[in-house]
Amino acid sequence: MKLLVTGNSLAGALRNAWPAIADDHPEIELDFFVAPQKIFIGLETDGEGNFGLPEAAGAPAASRDWLERLNGRLSVRLADYDAIIVVGLHFRIGAMLRTMADYRVDGLKTIHTGGRLMSRRAFHALHDDVIGQELELLSGFPAECTIVIPGNRPAEGVGGDEGFTGEIWAPVDSPDAGLRPTIDLLYGRVAEAIAARGMTPILQPPDTLVASGLTRAEFAGGPRLDPGRNEDSPRRDHAHLTVAFGARLWQPILAEIARRAEG
Repeated sequence: MKLLVTGNSLAGALRNAWPAIADDHPEIELDFFVAPQKIFIGLETDGEGNFGLPEAAGAPAASRDWLERLNGRLSVRLADYDAIIVVGLHFRIGAMLRTMADYRVDGLKTIHTGGRLMSRRAFHALHDDVIGQELELLSGFPAECTIVIPGNRPAEGVGGDEGFTGEIWAPVDSPDAGLRPTIDLLYGRVAEAIAARGMTPILQPPDTLVASGLTRAEFAGGPRLDPGRNEDSPRRDHAHLTVAFGARLWQPILAEIARRAEG
């Protein structure tokens, strides 16, 4: 069976975990077509089913360089694969958490008790809209062959990170925050939207999470997309997870692939 893994830098854990388990799955021929987030979300599927940058001149030189360095090509023909695994789309979970910092959402525990009131129906409609926008990237993908794995939750301790990720997730980064049911709800709606398009969702394994709803600290600090790099990052990175996490995430993917092979 020929598989393609495509996605942003969060696919690094899968890419770097594969060499250790590849010998156990000789039936699988695996390719990767990955890119940093800012480049990945700008890729397109053309009328012939090729996903990537157009061959014609005009694509940014930096994007072309990244794709060539990481993949050795600028596009990939989707029809060549029995299954396509899309990893790392964020589905604006962070943006929804920011919304919860400004609004009290009816029926949900939110980050602040003050602020303006938003109905739960309006909250869901807002999230459904942004989910749909992200899924447009996959509009040219063959739905029955596509498995979508939303971006992993950052690891506990993320509240100490600088920048957007730390700011958004800091209120969640506590076992006393009580926000896990809401976070689970957001990811659940993402899974429903993926399934509604005929694709298969795979969510992060529950045993990799802590009570707050974030990822276990032991998985923080993983590799990104550097070719041939299969060791974890020396710096503490709460968004990119370890090779061990990648190996754990391969388990439900391979179970789904086996199910399809039997069917």
